[in-house]
Amino acid sequence: MAVDPIGAIAALTQFLTGFPQPDDVAEALALGALAPLDPVGVQLFERMSDTFPPSDELVSIGSFGVVDDVLERYGRMPVSLDLPVCEAVRDSQLVLTTIGSLISGYKPLQVDAAMWEPVVTDATFSRGTTVCLPLVARGHSIGALTFFATVPYGLGVPEQKVLELVGHVLGLWLAGRFDRRRPRNGVSGGPTPLLSLSERQIDILQRIDAGASNAAIAAALECSVSTVKQEIRRMNAALRTSGRTELVERAQELALLPLTEST
Repeated sequence: MAVDPIGAIAALTQFLTGFPQPDDVAEALALGALAPLDPVGVQLFERMSDTFPPSDELVSIGSFGVVDDVLERYGRMPVSLDLPVCEAVRDSQLVLTTIGSLISGYKPLQVDAAMWEPVVTDATFSRGTTVCLPLVARGHSIGALTFFATVPYGLGVPEQKVLELVGHVLGLWLAGRFDRRRPRNGVSGGPTPLLSLSERQIDILQRIDAGASNAAIAAALECSVSTVKQEIRRMNAALRTSGRTELVERAQELALLPLTEST
């Protein structure tokens, strides 16, 4: 990282003292402290909760250079999901991977293989690094920073140390937002949020898995059959499936729904 790390961290810290909006922070990172890594698609996530330590959902709060499809699709996700950004938050560790292994190694991304195909086949990205950095405050991961570094894969120890410092500085900034709540530009739940199902949808899935018909589910939940069908359509859109059986299997595959115990 051809940059004075002390100067970069000091400049970032000074910038954050004014509690800038997350989009501005993402832009400042891309053009400042992260610039030597030639970053593409800088995205900031907050781990949402009204308590400290936080709970189990990541919500996108700011970005720079991220396409709308990615923002819509990956704007909200359970921390338990098998994704490198979630892994970074769960383990409070920097996670680095190539774009090829990112797609082939993580089932949730395989669901959107068609979306990622142009990236996987792009020579610029094929030799770079996907960076997922936890934002840490008071010993807890309270958010994450993700971006794609177009420098060759294998960031050295000095670069990784600088990134970890960035994660702690951003963690302090993000912790300061907890009392100011909530993200002004975060995703509030579009029609097909990525792999993040509501409690009602999980309930419906469990009943489908148990063999219940739409009519039986509607009666149990005291709603109309059309409402149940609408929820199923929304889940099919979110998980890229086309039927009840495939929907349950995909949810189980992604650990969004427990596997049915064999008798």
